[in-house]
Amino acid sequence: SIYSALKTLEKDGLVEVVERARHGSSPARTRYRTTGEGHKEFAALLRKAWWTVEHGAEPLIPALCLMPFMPRTELAAALQARVTRLESSIEELRFARAGIRDGATGADGGIPEHVREIVDFTTSHLRAELDWTRQFLRRVRDGAYRFADDPPIGDGSILKFE
Repeated sequence: SIYSALKTLEKDGLVEVVERARHGSSPARTRYRTTGEGHKEFAALLRKAWWTVEHGAEPLIPALCLMPFMPRTELAAALQARVTRLESSIEELRFARAGIRDGATGADGGIPEHVREIVDFTTSHLRAELDWTRQFLRRVRDGAYRFADDPPIGDGSILKFE
């Protein structure tokens, strides 16, 4: 898909070919550079990313809306598995962050120092989700809400649509 994206960028005049070269029996390599229009577009997109706060689609929202149709026991098990996955992701990021050298620029092929900010941002989001998931799991286990496997009340329906 990277080749398709490069062709689109070239067609749109945002990048241009600098060199096409073949070295030995390896496939031909193409070097590109950003055009003036490409620099303008890059700057505009970068500014937009920094100045805009957007919330992406969260697949958990529809699941939360429909949770009464799920058995409490299964939801609790899924939430516990989610806690474990979130903890593992946070731990993985902790190790990745520790491997980033102070002052690294990426020129030597290593990870540039500023990537720590990406790791910290991602870790913060994961920690917030982990805290919420633990609290929600506690509420579910403590009997909050009505679920598909709870004993019926009154007419036996969990939800009434009127």
